[in-house]
Amino acid sequence: MTRYPLEALGTVREQAERTAEERLAAALDARARAAAAVEEARATLEAHRRAEAARRREADRLTGTTTSAALLREEAFRRRQDRETEALRREIERARERERAAARGVEAAREALNDAAVEKAVVERHRARWEAERAKILERRSEEALEEAARGRR
Repeated sequence: MTRYPLEALGTVREQAERTAEERLAAALDARARAAAAVEEARATLEAHRRAEAARRREADRLTGTTTSAALLREEAFRRRQDRETEALRREIERARERERAAARGVEAAREALNDAAVEKAVVERHRARWEAERAKILERRSEEALEEAARGRR
């Protein structure tokens, strides 16, 4: 039987679909890691806030009469804490952006997988039509050969 003329294309389309599936899996994994990073950044900020609240409570408990030096230390400490809090908030925003980018990557990977599956299906349908046509041609040739043989006997 004649070899299917688009055999190589079918193989390429199957490989493209496998590759697209692998990329989708990687994109889903990246999105999960990005979501975990957002949660971790939020937890870090929350822990920072709890530690700050505990430290302030402890400082208030221990502080009797406050001196100007103690007040200056406290103000410097609070400014540092504010900078750290702001840095943690920026990290959360960066983590959210990475999560959004990962979600866009998942969507692109899903679209690529869909495209690859459609292209593979087109080749498969073409092959099925080609094989059906080949079968009709072979059947017709067989019938013609039988008719020729029958005519030769007469």
